[in-house]
Amino acid sequence: MSNLLSPEITNSTETVDKKPTSPPFPSECAPVSCFANQQLPIETLFYLATLGGAQVCNLSERTGSFSPGKSFDALLVDVTGDKGALGLWGMDAQSSGDSDSKRKKLEENLERFLFCGDDRHILKVFVQGCFVGGKLFRK
Repeated sequence: MSNLLSPEITNSTETVDKKPTSPPFPSECAPVSCFANQQLPIETLFYLATLGGAQVCNLSERTGSFSPGKSFDALLVDVTGDKGALGLWGMDAQSSGDSDSKRKKLEENLERFLFCGDDRHILKVFVQGCFVGGKLFRK
């Protein structure tokens, strides 16, 4: 099972609230023109799905990252299963080796989930710190 919220990535507080520095985030552009007609890097997509999305909804002071004092809203996903399109990729989803190869595999697994994931890959859903759904949820 791959946890996209790996401690190797999220324990680094200096990167939790940072906006990606690569384009398309020039400060002078309007949001629509920044993202129109171009391929977005995975880092930008992840930002838009987390802190960027919270900023759009004016909720970035309360959610969108793992900063202390913010609401814990997160998904625990499994990209190694054989369900759906991820099943085509899942055979090589396990990581091994040094920290650089593990980080690269984590980024590949994030990409897998962003482009091919669905509810069959969501093991746990947390909203405001409470376990509220996912495949492992029991009512």
